[in-house]
Amino acid sequence: LYSGTDGVDLRVYKNGGSFTFTAPEGQVIEKIEFSGTVAATAGTGTYDSATKTWTQPDKQVNAVTFTATNTNKITKAVLTIAAPGEAPEVVELSKVDNIAAFKALDTDTEAELTLTDAKVLYVNGKDMIVEDATGAIDFYSIGLTATAGQVLNGSIAGKNSLYNGLPQFAKSSNTAGTKVTVTDGDAPVAVEMTVAEAMAETSYLKYVKLTDATLVLDGETYYLVNGDNKIQIYNKFKLDYTLPEAIKSIAGIIIPFTKSGTTIVELAPIAVEDIVAKLTLPNGDVTSLLLSNPGFEACEANTTDLSTAKNAGVDYTAQGWTITASGDWCNADVYEYGSATILNSVTAPAADNAGNPGKAMGVTVAWSSNVKYTTATPITLPAGIYTIKINGYNAFGSATLFHSNLAFVAESGTVIASSSKSNFASNVWEDDVISFTLDTETTGNITFGGYAENKGSDKHARVFFDNITISHFADLLSQAVADLNETIAKAQAVAAAGVAPTTDIDAAIAAAQAATTETEAETVMAAKEALLAAVAAYNDVNTHFVAVANFKAYFVADTYKYASEESKTNYTTLAAKTPATAEEADANLAELQLAARAIAESHAKAEGVADATDQTSLIT
Repeated sequence: LYSGTDGVDLRVYKNGGSFTFTAPEGQVIEKIEFSGTVAATAGTGTYDSATKTWTQPDKQVNAVTFTATNTNKITKAVLTIAAPGEAPEVVELSKVDNIAAFKALDTDTEAELTLTDAKVLYVNGKDMIVEDATGAIDFYSIGLTATAGQVLNGSIAGKNSLYNGLPQFAKSSNTAGTKVTVTDGDAPVAVEMTVAEAMAETSYLKYVKLTDATLVLDGETYYLVNGDNKIQIYNKFKLDYTLPEAIKSIAGIIIPFTKSGTTIVELAPIAVEDIVAKLTLPNGDVTSLLLSNPGFEACEANTTDLSTAKNAGVDYTAQGWTITASGDWCNADVYEYGSATILNSVTAPAADNAGNPGKAMGVTVAWSSNVKYTTATPITLPAGIYTIKINGYNAFGSATLFHSNLAFVAESGTVIASSSKSNFASNVWEDDVISFTLDTETTGNITFGGYAENKGSDKHARVFFDNITISHFADLLSQAVADLNETIAKAQAVAAAGVAPTTDIDAAIAAAQAATTETEAETVMAAKEALLAAVAAYNDVNTHFVAVANFKAYFVADTYKYASEESKTNYTTLAAKTPATAEEADANLAELQLAARAIAESHAKAEGVADATDQTSLIT
């Protein structure tokens, strides 16, 4: 006998091991029902390994010997003993009304289970997972044939068994499927639960869906974690899948695994499509990941002059943009930069906002008309912080009124964010921008275009749109760091282009660079503001030094060949000074101006020419 943390069992090993059961004198053994692991052959009678039951041979026996074929770990053996010649005892099984009641029986208790609209959740090899209104259980190798989605009604006998904590309906000598009716039903649908709910014993072997879990890799094992609760992912059914970096949702059968008194709750996927990856986006510009034609380059450029018309505008659904136009006085089409083709009396600019060739979408509106382009295919954005920007160029010099249609609209119709821009300055590129934060993954559409007030087209801008961009940041800290890095780059460019001493701005840049590793967004944003202030201060100081540099470039002493060397030397000495402050630069400029005047006067008097006579006094 072996005594361990899981209890006491009889252990018999192969290579000579055997065990014998003997009835009292004058009695015979009709049946032996085992629990635990049995790996042996019977010297007489019939042993059914599926039900772990030995039954008597035609000639009744008083004893039976089993020879071990492998390691036996027998936890229980129930013998049915009778007088010789008696017919086998007819056992009246207790009846239970549902799966929950069956699971509540003592382990290895045999009973007849009533099945009422019990749905088959999953079938894999010997495992058939069945659920009724009260709970779920694994019909393990009982010989019943059914497929996922089918419904079972009737009754069936079997043993309540636990396999490493897994609730099983095990085959007994009385198991038969003749009283079970199998009918077709709907495909199983996973029940959405929290991680905590799925870990409850009442959820064992149910088909559940989790959406509140974070996927965590610990060594080589993946867990679904929410707070202190975690469920191990176990590929029990040998599916061919690769887990994504992050999950949006995952469904499977809840499997308990008990060892040494400790139960680990596992989730076993039953379909690859039940593992849904969570959409993730990098920080920064994500336009190319979400839009296929953000600059309208895939659209064919218009070559025909257009004016306003009823509900007018070209649809580019095939190129990613679907138009909705309303009103009698509007129009829209794609134009090549520099083209002479007219849109309501104007032409497209020569290039985009960065000086690049290409195409733009031209829009004209009037008299309450509305032109709106919408992404032909919805885009899905994960939770995060977003900025959507489009460049606009008003090619009409006589009006700026134009209400922007830039927006992001959820599939439900809810407007997440929309532009309030109502004017576009003439003949310059301007940015139209919306920013918003999403707390959950959201699917929707980007729109752009414009609508008119109840005024003529001569009172409205004619706007060419281009270069839609989408920026994403996972959180405020990521956005703040990106903004700070952009500000640092601009500050470095200012310092490199300036002529004033850069000690202060260099120190501010170094402090800002150090702040990019901070963990609080507020700290990073404060560093950006401090750097912007330093740049503004440097630009102010730099204007004083630029004035000095400009004067030095303007005044060339050597061109005054008749001036005295003394005056030139004085100027050269002053020009070599290196002011440290704006005040010193101003003083140096004043000195240089006076020295330059002295050179000019000396030149006029020819003081640098030997024997020259000063005749200034003769001037009247």
